[in-house]
Amino acid sequence: MKKLFIFNLMKKTFLLGGLLAIAAINFYSCNDDKDDNGAKQMTARFVETSECLDSYENQVKDAMAPYVSIDFDKGIHKALLTVNNFVSSCGHKPEMDIRVDGDTIIFRAFNRGGFETNCVCRYMLWSALENVEPKVYYIRPENMVDPNDKQVVDLANNRTVNLYFSLISR
Repeated sequence: MKKLFIFNLMKKTFLLGGLLAIAAINFYSCNDDKDDNGAKQMTARFVETSECLDSYENQVKDAMAPYVSIDFDKGIHKALLTVNNFVSSCGHKPEMDIRVDGDTIIFRAFNRGGFETNCVCRYMLWSALENVEPKVYYIRPENMVDPNDKQVVDLANNRTVNLYFSLISR
C-alpha cells in the first residue's frame, strides 16, 4: 500500500511538473509585442494635456483649426503625436484615446469629466508612439466622417508631419 501511495504521488508530481514546464515554455515563447517578422509592434499611449493656452468668454476669437502633428525621432524609434488647438470648455480636462491597428494610428480627443462654463480654452494633447519604424503609416480619427480623413504619414522621409482632419473629436 505504501509503494502504491508513493507511486501515485510521484506520478502526480511528474504530471504537475510537466504542466508547469509546458506553461513556462509557452509563456516565454509568446511575445505579443512583435509582429510576424520579429519586429516590435508600434504602441501608443496618452501622455498629458496642456493647461489652458488662452481662454475667451463664449467663443474662441481668431481660432486656429485643430490639427495633428507628429514629430518622429528615427534614432530612438519614438514619435510624439500632438493634437494642437483642441477647443473645449474651460471647466473640462481634455484627453485622448489612441491605439494602433497594424499600420494605422487611430485617435480620439474628448473631454473627461469637468463642467460646462461660459469660457472656452485652447489645449494641446500629447501622446507617445514607441517602436516606430521609418516607413509609411496611416492615421485617422476614431469616428471618421470623411473618407479623406484616413491620411498617409510618410515617416521614412519626414521628421515632422502636420495633418488636418474634418473632425478630431466626437
